[in-house]
Amino acid sequence: MHINLTNNTPVAYRPYKLSHQEKLIVRDIVCDLLEKGIIRESNSEYASPIILVKKKDGSDRMCVDYRALNKLTSRERYPLPLIDDHIDRLGHFKFFSSLDMATGFHQIPIDWASIHKTAFVTPEGHYEYLRMPYGLTNSPIVYQRIINKTLRSHIDAGYVLVYVDDVLIMSNTVEEGIVRLRDVLKTLTDAGFSINLGKCSFLATKVEYLGRVVSQGQVGPSPRKVEALVNAPIPSNDVGELKRTFTEAVSLFGAPKLLITDRGRMFESAEFIRFLTDIGCDIHHITPEMHHANGQVERYARTVLNMIRIEANHKGASWSEQLWRLQLVLNMTKQKTTQHSALNLLVGIDAVTPVLRSLIRDVAIDNSQQTPRDAWRELCRARANDLLKKNQAQQDTTVNRQRRPPRKFNIDDLVFVIKYSQSTGKLDPGMRGPYRVLKALPSDRYELKLLSGSYGKTTQAAAEYLVPWRGEWCPETCAAFFEYPVPVPEAKFEDASQRSCNETDDSEAGSSASQGEAQASGPSSVPGPAQTPQEVVEDDS
Repeated sequence: MHINLTNNTPVAYRPYKLSHQEKLIVRDIVCDLLEKGIIRESNSEYASPIILVKKKDGSDRMCVDYRALNKLTSRERYPLPLIDDHIDRLGHFKFFSSLDMATGFHQIPIDWASIHKTAFVTPEGHYEYLRMPYGLTNSPIVYQRIINKTLRSHIDAGYVLVYVDDVLIMSNTVEEGIVRLRDVLKTLTDAGFSINLGKCSFLATKVEYLGRVVSQGQVGPSPRKVEALVNAPIPSNDVGELKRTFTEAVSLFGAPKLLITDRGRMFESAEFIRFLTDIGCDIHHITPEMHHANGQVERYARTVLNMIRIEANHKGASWSEQLWRLQLVLNMTKQKTTQHSALNLLVGIDAVTPVLRSLIRDVAIDNSQQTPRDAWRELCRARANDLLKKNQAQQDTTVNRQRRPPRKFNIDDLVFVIKYSQSTGKLDPGMRGPYRVLKALPSDRYELKLLSGSYGKTTQAAAEYLVPWRGEWCPETCAAFFEYPVPVPEAKFEDASQRSCNETDDSEAGSSASQGEAQASGPSSVPGPAQTPQEVVEDDS
């Protein structure tokens, strides 16, 4: 066995803490492995901790925790057999002989170049394996490949099944079973394998294999697994409590009428849409980059994100540990629009912080008279609702004063999509495209397809983010707006410096002449690569 690592950084950990009894067990196991030549003392830079696990017979097996090493190991792709396929092949046989390989994986030697990578530490020493240990990610696969190669002739004959270290020999008569058993044992002996006679069964009519009990034409569950279910403790908590935890919101507010989500796959699945239809809930998907379509969530998320950023940089702690503090601040802060805190509008009172609690004395409260506080809460809610409507009206007036009707596009029109987030650099083009309009959607949205490099994928964009493409589509003229390099002949474009010189000469010739030339020339039929998105928009307007 050879261990190939993707990263040669040594994996080293301190040994896990063990009880006194566990230390004695580990000491005995280590001594036994040393005597058998399976391990040796090591001075490797690798050191993985060990754990004890129980075998089927109740004895302890020492396993090395190779999880960190497995993350760096290149996995082999040799397939393990399908358990259901093995079970299906047992139906027409009457006699079964099961073999358990002695010491299992320890029969496979390790390549000398990989021995130091298997090093492990116990509370009393540092050792490394000379033979394949348990716990390596490729150990079952390597063993399966070797045992399949060893018993290939018997497997192809159809009377031997092998799943890692479990070998099952099948027959319809006792005489046939003896002959097949003798042949398999001879093959294993010639290959250097040994078996554990204490765990083997020969010519049995009922055998446990891969967690099932197999008899003549019948397959049932293992008694040990059934016993675990029968002896499972009875739940002490009411199962209904789990359900009530999730139904509390529905019992208070009822089923939702509208769900506003992004375009995640989980929100577009047929099963989820069917569920919303059954409860009478409509769903609205937000167009990409249209954050104001879900302003109640996005605006609040921006506030919370700024608070988390400030708190994390100031405290230097994990941001998740500061959420309770930020939640308290948000609940107690008076909002500019409503003139009340969220907690006051929800329950009718403001929270008493530990500091305030230390400054006031306890006052007996008569809980039987809640009417004044309830009336005050309803009054505050009504006032906050009026303030919200007034603020929304002011915002609508301000925004609509400069709003223009969105441009209409036809099917097969070529358009640009304006990029409002420059993620690749200041010199990156301000638009993507060109795209072809495939379909008009509600709410002034369009379904688009990139003309090059899209691989058949489509996207959606709002009309306010679209700019019409002028001219014919060809890769040479559109290369400046691609998201990947496209070879463009240099003669296609006018040099930027020469164009600026010409513009300077025109401006010195006189304002009237320059205006006349601009009107005569008209807008450019094809925007060049040096033209900015703002110039395209101004030309279009």
